Amino acid sequence: MAILIGAMLLSPLLGPIYSFAINIAVGKIKNAIKSLYTLSALLGSTILLSIISAFILNLF
Repeated sequence: MAILIGAMLLSPLLGPIYSFAINIAVGKIKNAIKSLYTLSALLGSTILLSIISAFILNLF
């Protein structure tokens, strides 16, 4: 069950990771930077939502 949950959390992050890798390999730096911004926004929102939900669950 934990593997399934981990895969569900990881799958939305794979798009920007693949995009960054392909754009770096091809040499499109502007698109690679956009991919990094998207990836950092997704990671930041994931961490923020995890902290908020842990705080809420800790109250009960």
